[in-house]
Amino acid sequence: MDETNEQPLRKRKITVLAYGEGEDEKIFLRWLVSNYCRRDKVTVATASAGGGDPSYILNRAIRYRRGIKRDFEFILLDTDKEWTEEMKLQAEKEGVELIGNHPCLEAFFLEILESTEPWQGVGSGKCKEFFEKLCTGGNFNEDECVKIFPKSALNSARGKNQKLDRIIKMIEGEPSN
Repeated sequence: MDETNEQPLRKRKITVLAYGEGEDEKIFLRWLVSNYCRRDKVTVATASAGGGDPSYILNRAIRYRRGIKRDFEFILLDTDKEWTEEMKLQAEKEGVELIGNHPCLEAFFLEILESTEPWQGVGSGKCKEFFEKLCTGGNFNEDECVKIFPKSALNSARGKNQKLDRIIKMIEGEPSN
């Protein structure tokens, strides 16, 4: 009798690199991962460049992956500094999706919250000022992220905000439509 030690094949997990421009992006991405990542099916690595110009951030993300290409790779970064054609082509070649916040992360946050503050078209400085009013002591951190963006608010916002929905779908391991 021939006995085989066949192990049932485990399905490979979907892998995601969720990279941010700075610490606030990383905090927000980690909060999304904690709410939406199905850990039995998806593995998400989150990190940030700690700031810098867009080309620097892209190169840091590419180095961060250490040669391991993931199923979904994206960078959440501001558009207040110019994205060069060379940088956009490099991102495309590397398979890294660039998700821009116009002009900054705080504007994206205000979009999610459907803020009634007159922040649109006022520039990064004013957006930051308006958003900081929502944070205890004007400081965005993990606790503030949990308080400002409860899952119920994110679920509601993703139906109206394509960028947020796209980020969450990648974290869930879902292909784009």
